[in-house]
This record gives sequence, C-alpha cells and structure tokens, in this order.
Amino acid sequence: MNITVLATILIDGMILSGVYALTALGFVIIYRATGVFNFAQGELMMIGAYLFFLFTSGWDIPVVLAVLLAFAGLGVLAGGIYMLIIRPMTAQPLFAAIIITMGLAIVIRSAVGLIWGPGSHYPVKILQGQFIDLGFYRLAWFDLVCIAVVGAAYGAVIAFLRYSPIGLEMRASAENPTLASQRGINLNKVFALSWVLAGASAAVAGAVIASRTSINLDLAHLGISAFPAALLGGLDSVGGALIGALIVGFVQTAAAWQWGTETQDVVSAAILLLVLMFRPYGLFGTRHITRL
Repeated sequence: MNITVLATILIDGMILSGVYALTALGFVIIYRATGVFNFAQGELMMIGAYLFFLFTSGWDIPVVLAVLLAFAGLGVLAGGIYMLIIRPMTAQPLFAAIIITMGLAIVIRSAVGLIWGPGSHYPVKILQGQFIDLGFYRLAWFDLVCIAVVGAAYGAVIAFLRYSPIGLEMRASAENPTLASQRGINLNKVFALSWVLAGASAAVAGAVIASRTSINLDLAHLGISAFPAALLGGLDSVGGALIGALIVGFVQTAAAWQWGTETQDVVSAAILLLVLMFRPYGLFGTRHITRL
C-alpha cells in the first residue's frame, strides 16, 4: 500500500465518517431526549439527498442555498413527524414508539420511490476538475468543502446544545426529565426540537453524499451503518457519536480498499456485534447497572 492509496483512504474515510457522524448525531439527540431509537434516521438522510437533488438539478438553485433549504425543510418535516406520529405515542410503551419508527422508515422509502422512482439520479456536481496537486496525491477542492461542511454542521449542533438557552434545556431534559419538567421546561418542545435537529443534521449528510455519488432508494442503507457508530460512541454521547463514526468510517474504507466494497456491511455488522457483546453502553455512554 503506497502513500497515494493511504491519502485516498484518509480523504474517503473522513467524508464517509462525516456522513455517519451527522446521521449518528440524529440517533443520539433523539435517544437522549426521548429514549427512542429512531430507525427511520437513514430514511431522513435519504430525503435530504433527494431534496438536494430537487433543488439543484430540478430547480437550478445554487448549491449553498440548496443545502440550507434541505436543512430547513427536513428539519420542519422531522418536527412534524414528531408532533403527528411520535407525540401521540407518549403514553404507550417505549417499544411501541420504536416499532413506529420502523414502520415510518418503510413508509418514507415507499413515498420517495413513488415520487422519484426506483432508479438512480445524479445531482449537479460542484468544483469538478479543481485540485490541489500535492505531488503524490491530487486533493480535490470538493472533498475539502465536504469535510468543512460536515465539520461546521457538527460543530454548530454541539455549540447550540452547549451554549444556547434551548440547548441547555435539552441537556437538562436529557439528564433528568422529571426535574426539568418541574423547573418549568416544556418537554414536548424539547422533544420536538430534538427531532428537528436530527432531521436537519440528516439533511446535511444527505446533501454531502448526494453531491459525491448517484442517489437511489438504497441510500437509506447508510443509516444502518451509522447505527453501529452511534452505539460504539454511546447513544447518550454527542461527542461519542463523532468518535464512533470516525472509527467505523475509516475501518470500512480500509476494508473496502483491501477486500472490496462488499465487505463494508460485514465490518459494520462485526462492530455492532462486538459492541453489544463487550460494551453495550459504548465508549463514552453512561453505564446503566441493572441488579436482579
């Protein structure tokens, strides 16, 4: 393996890890707030990719504005999903809400198939043919832009959660919802906002992956690969989701170069199995001890 291959693995791994990080962030935010595993997170990311395709290739909207519109549109959609579908399940067993998200994933995929069809689509490519020549490697400007967008989006969400008044309410609700409610925090508002943030982060991930490759209904499969990243980092750790995504993304990329792309799913399944067996609360998650 020469230095050119190593550089390629590094860049591809960073971009794939970024997509996983933003998707895993949605898992973590919703789980921290509501205790629900949103198994439709991959489908939300897929909608973000299709919205980016619609805005750029269909409506000829500039790329930056298209990303912002996808960000806002999917955030509103995710918030609406909570208000119309998830909130009425509040009094029901938690397992029922999780099953609802599985059904929601099927509905979203079917709806996208009806609107855009089962075939592949090719969004507008940006910064084509523009490189930085490093001698041993031609670094595409577009790849740098993708990495910067992912980093900025993730950093913005962390800053929002850490420093904004609403973000502090979300963190307080995640720590102790009963006490937060007694202090006057509107839990329904916090829960709805967690879905909005999860949808918005998924939209950015979808726009990044759509701008690099073709999109189709199988794109939602990336959400399955992002789940091991969230679990590895810890389902209640925002920073852990990033670390988990980096590990899964780089391991998958290296495995694809070494043994072929068909091994990526095997790697994800192996990581998921190992985490569940030896550290089910993740690298940075809270350890819950149950005494029988």
